Amino acid sequence: MNVTTLPHLHEPALEMIAVGIGETRGLDDTLKDIKGLSNRINEA
Repeated sequence: MNVTTLPHLHEPALEMIAVGIGETRGLDDTLKDIKGLSNRINEA
């Protein structure tokens, strides 16, 4: 049994994947990008 706290997001996410705009990312890449965003804000 799959349980989620955000069931209302399943259909939109599946639809995005079906049309080719879904993305699966690794945690390391995501954290690197978040750090890059905070660096840009601090430089502004």
